[in-house]
Amino acid sequence: MKFTEMRSTMQSFSGAKTAEYQMQYMATELKDVLNGLNNKFVEYLTNDLTDLKLEIDFRNRITNTYYGSSNDNAKECLELCLNVKHLYGRKIKSWTDNALKCYDNFLLKYIQEDRGEKIKPNIKVGTEREVYWHLIDLGGDLQQIGQAFDNIYLSRNEFQHIQIIDQNGNRIPKQVSNSKYNEKRDLIISWFKSALILMLDKIK
Repeated sequence: MKFTEMRSTMQSFSGAKTAEYQMQYMATELKDVLNGLNNKFVEYLTNDLTDLKLEIDFRNRITNTYYGSSNDNAKECLELCLNVKHLYGRKIKSWTDNALKCYDNFLLKYIQEDRGEKIKPNIKVGTEREVYWHLIDLGGDLQQIGQAFDNIYLSRNEFQHIQIIDQNGNRIPKQVSNSKYNEKRDLIISWFKSALILMLDKIK
């Protein structure tokens, strides 16, 4: 069964909380579905994010240097949720972390191997964001890709800030509603989609 056919068997709810019987079905079938992907988790995740019916062998496209790491992180995403439209609430935190690690490798391959460039150090933004800012500085489509990834990274960091200071100066846990997580999810998925569609045309 093709990736897109497998994906279509999983009903999506576009932000609605998944019903209990559907959660049970997904948990029961998850292992079989993942096994059916023949270890091509990046391919499945990318099709899901872009809504495209891609027939790309990413192992050849991004080479073995990067593929293994990307594929492992894509699998982590799929184990959390087989379809991004099923992402709900706090799941977006771990999902975003793994998705960034997956697709950061695409950027590294493009910059260092396809373009033959060294990533510019930037002490203001830190090591991971240097990759995004390298693209931003190039302008055009690459600027859009870099900016989208930087937005995702900053949103991911917001999930890590779990304390606030109340009016008495005490530190207390930050309360985040599922609806707020879902708002972030919609933005993150949109940024990934736009960046990947542009990126896939550029990686050789």
